[in-house]
Amino acid sequence: MCALLRPRGILGILLIVTGIISLFFWLIVFVVLPWTFNIPLYAAAVGLVASAVFFSLIIITLAKDSAKRARDIRAKRKLEFAKCRICDASLPETTLRGFQKAHGPHYEALHPEFWTWSVKTRKFWLVAQAILIIYAAGWAVVSAYEFYRGDHLLPALLLVPVILSMLLLDKVKKRKLEYFREEWARRL
Repeated sequence: MCALLRPRGILGILLIVTGIISLFFWLIVFVVLPWTFNIPLYAAAVGLVASAVFFSLIIITLAKDSAKRARDIRAKRKLEFAKCRICDASLPETTLRGFQKAHGPHYEALHPEFWTWSVKTRKFWLVAQAILIIYAAGWAVVSAYEFYRGDHLLPALLLVPVILSMLLLDKVKKRKLEYFREEWARRL
């Protein structure tokens, strides 16, 4: 992620420029303009869509380039190992597609509780992420409409459940992993 923040070439400069433009647009909307000022719906929609589209396209392009560089670096190294999340044993590094083949036997043999929990909850995490994405799309529509009406507080308040649910899901996942690590340490 740190590599994404360093501007490289035209895409990095474009990312910084679009980020600054959208930042100043929203600063003007929230700080400079009075609460009673009505932003036309098309202006709010254009601001939201332009900043989201440009920012997303540039981030995706930079992430793709960064992933390609990382893949090339990994290909140059002969042996590279990852660590087990529970017992810190050395495991061969692999892609997400090859995770089950490369790391599955280790987790199934030594950490069967973690493996069954992971397989069982994988669909839940995917559904939770899909719900958050749908909510974010709805938030963009409601925000554009509320900015048009002149209400700036509701869009900010609508972000609170998303942020809290993301933090809660992350905390639950980390706590469960800590539980499995503690169980493994007790068995030794």
